[in-house]
Amino acid sequence: MQSRLLSLGLLPGIEVEVQSTAAHDPVLLLVQQARLAIGHTMAAMIVVG
Repeated sequence: MQSRLLSLGLLPGIEVEVQSTAAHDPVLLLVQQARLAIGHTMAAMIVVG
């Protein structure tokens, strides 16, 4: 799944804004002026430091 996150533009050091985390809906992220919808399992792999 890490390669999938990288292919979506979720690179180390990139600023990400969480827009929605509703329980039964995808997690909506704003990444470099693009909105991404990913599953909760994939979202759990993102490490924030």
